[in-house]
Amino acid sequence: MQKVISIGKQNFVSLRENDCFYIDKTDLICKWWESKDEITLITRPRRFGKTLNMSMLNCFFSNQFTGREDLFKGLAVWKKEKYRKMQGTYPVIFLNFSAIKGSNYEDARDGIIMAINEAYSEHRYLLESNELTDGERKCFEELDYYAKNPGIKKQVANDTICNAVKNLANCLSRYYKKKVIILLDEYDTPMQEAYLYGYWKEFTAFIRSLFNATFKTNPYLERAMMTGITRVSKESVFSDLNNLNVVTTTSTEYETCFGFSEEEVFQALEERGMNNQKKLVKSWYDGFVFGNTHDIYNPWSITNFLDKKQVRPYWADTSSNSMIDELIRKASTDIKEKMEELLQGKEIVVNFDEQIVFEQLDNYNQFMKALLSDDIDAMNYYMNQIIMTTFSYFDVGQNEPERFYHGFVLGLLVELRDRYQIRSNRESGYGRYDVMLTPVTEVDDAIVIEFKVHEPDEEKSLQDTVRTALDQIKEKNYDAELLLQGIPADRIRHYGFAFEGKKVLIGQDEIQNVAVRR
Repeated sequence: MQKVISIGKQNFVSLRENDCFYIDKTDLICKWWESKDEITLITRPRRFGKTLNMSMLNCFFSNQFTGREDLFKGLAVWKKEKYRKMQGTYPVIFLNFSAIKGSNYEDARDGIIMAINEAYSEHRYLLESNELTDGERKCFEELDYYAKNPGIKKQVANDTICNAVKNLANCLSRYYKKKVIILLDEYDTPMQEAYLYGYWKEFTAFIRSLFNATFKTNPYLERAMMTGITRVSKESVFSDLNNLNVVTTTSTEYETCFGFSEEEVFQALEERGMNNQKKLVKSWYDGFVFGNTHDIYNPWSITNFLDKKQVRPYWADTSSNSMIDELIRKASTDIKEKMEELLQGKEIVVNFDEQIVFEQLDNYNQFMKALLSDDIDAMNYYMNQIIMTTFSYFDVGQNEPERFYHGFVLGLLVELRDRYQIRSNRESGYGRYDVMLTPVTEVDDAIVIEFKVHEPDEEKSLQDTVRTALDQIKEKNYDAELLLQGIPADRIRHYGFAFEGKKVLIGQDEIQNVAVRR
């Protein structure tokens, strides 16, 4: 008898109790536990089974499901005796931020409180124990009162909220004499809203305090897993989490734990007598790649096809595209042209940087505008903002830091390909320049850029390093190539980029004042 396909069911208990169609992903439990990572963040596109997998982890580890071996019998994890003994043996705090979509900081903060209060409500039995202090009992009641009266703004202090999960972990740990597992699903949903609605800085400061208390300074934590769609920069919300393992779509870990493999899809088709649909399904729904694994299928698309037996773009209408709309609206002409090619069914090849996220996006766009308009002050400001939220000291502490800086800035400049021919490390005059931007039309100026890493033994300041870079452009006559193309000297701009760790100073030659902004 074929199992019923339940569209959109994300509760593992309900799915298993009703004997619904399910492709076994319990190997995630084993891989995660054997990794021994204290905190794991896994990013995957929407509708790839993240919430269902988190529900599965909760059901497996939580002592609220002790004795529920019926949920896992016949699945991969139950074949290993070691894991059978672990089922239902840990206190678990399960949080879900998917519904937090406030258009302002106050509403987003309220949403966080409501989500935390739901976790508290699941463990209200603690109030009957003698383990809780008066302060801990007050926290239970305070959060509950706020949840029932959400119109009371700022009733709960930020410190209370930010420490609430850690305090609950403390209570559970004392009650069960065991450290706690924390699961946080869709951690980035409220951050996407914060970016879209313009309260990013205020909200990330709040979230940073919450995450540091929950995951960094929490002695009651055994393990933690977070899931989301996007990667948020370490410096913005995870600044102190040196125990965080970030697993993106390019990582080789957990490659087949989210989404359906081709083998799993084809087996499901065979079981439902749909062998003749394999080629059609592959042409419509194949194409995702995680790590080194190809031919990954979106579960939402496949389950809908199995249920309705018609090919449709099921995935396309599953959520808002407001972030994509915003980014495309602000994007360069080159990006917009590429989007048009995709919409026409064409193929594009791009390089992408997983470090460029949210708060850097606006800074990046503003830097490009400043460069095109020759606004040296703005160039300094926005480039320093990008570097501060992107670079790690490990990045710039390598053997050849100038190459790292060179490659980073060159990667940013690639988006100007619709207006410039961009060349790197080419001979001109008496030497080899770092970067040259040759305008496609007569509207834009040509640009020559030289990169230098500050050497304290040779130069007193970053200003001196900028001077060295600019002098090299002139002494080596890097303008020669541009002059031969007929570009007049007054349409050639020179920039020296001086780097020191996570600081940069951009300056111009003596015709224009060297601007300083740290």
